Parts: sequence; C-alpha cells; structure tokens
Amino acid sequence: RKYRYGEKMAVKVNTLTSELTPLQFDYYDVDFCQPQGGERALPENLGEVLAGERTETSAYRFRTNVTELCRVACRKKWKPKHVK
Repeated sequence: RKYRYGEKMAVKVNTLTSELTPLQFDYYDVDFCQPQGGERALPENLGEVLAGERTETSAYRFRTNVTELCRVACRKKWKPKHVK
C-alpha cells in the first residue's frame, strides 16, 4: 500500500509481556493514555486469534512523511504505589 503525504495513521496496541512472568496483560490493564471515546477492539486476522492476541485502538496518531518532535497524547498523575 502506498501512503499519501500527510496521511493519518492510527496505532494499534496489543498485549503486554513481562520478563518476570509468562503471563500476558491487556494493554489497558496498565493506566496508559486511552483514545478519545475509549478503547475498542479491532478486527483480528486468523493468526492473531490463534495466538490469543487482542488488538485495540490507541491514543497515538502519526502522519506519513511529517516530522513531529513531540505531541502530548494525554496527561496522567500517578502515585508512587501505582508505578512499582
């Protein structure tokens, strides 16, 4: 697929893994920025279904061939007990 200059690209999120445990975590089990209107599940292909992956929308957006140094997705305040 060819992208046009400045075309919007949505970023999908998946499960999270840890070096400390073989268990996977849903991306939004961690208090990451959520997309406006909340996250929603996206259609999955057969490989994703068989692997047990769950793809969802994210708050992150990019545009093709456009340099942006920084853009705030959301602002969060975490307490020390939530960051451990």
